[in-house]
Amino acid sequence: MLILLENLRSENGGEMDYENFADLSNEHEVFRNFLEQHKHHTPADSDLTELKLMLENIHHTKEEYFLFPLLFGMNALEVGGPQCMLFFTPRVIGGLGWTDSFAALKTALNYQQPKPEELTPFRSEAFREGSMIKIPLEDHILGGRAFQELQSGSPLPETRQKIFELFSQHLQDHIRREEDCLFPLLRRELTSDQKALYAERAAAFDREKNTGSLIEKFRASLNRAG
Repeated sequence: MLILLENLRSENGGEMDYENFADLSNEHEVFRNFLEQHKHHTPADSDLTELKLMLENIHHTKEEYFLFPLLFGMNALEVGGPQCMLFFTPRVIGGLGWTDSFAALKTALNYQQPKPEELTPFRSEAFREGSMIKIPLEDHILGGRAFQELQSGSPLPETRQKIFELFSQHLQDHIRREEDCLFPLLRRELTSDQKALYAERAAAFDREKNTGSLIEKFRASLNRAG
């Protein structure tokens, strides 16, 4: 279950508690609302463009540039120990109530894992080192590939609908793994200095990109459409 946003606010004036990744959980909530609203139909291209902006240009940027780099060298992640079992085994055995949405979407898109030299420097490093953080990173890459297909204009309507359904399930599974395992793990294992570093960088990024206003506009568009 997603942690309630109100429980992730700091006591200092109700501001966003970046050190507990409340900003990322807040964005997860928005994405899940979007998927729920479109569970019976494929979104319009303009709505997909807005979702892609929020998901890839804001949310994944903060994770990949400010949070995930802090994970290198963490034993629980590097060795895949019991603390991360819930995060990684669903990809392997499809257990614990999670469907193998990655495999289904991968097949529908005829997806091939990219070569390290085709990736951003951080993604390339994670793939070359065999870090287990490459699993959520590849979730991001596969989602980007789904956006490309959905916005290409080439799939038949029924094919487009099927791809969006698979993408929707994949994104929901990805969010559950982060909320139910990865974020709690990081709250326990990251040092206070590491959390403060993420908070400083993510908050500065949100101010620069005016993320709060973008989220509210996105929420408002969902409410109008609903």
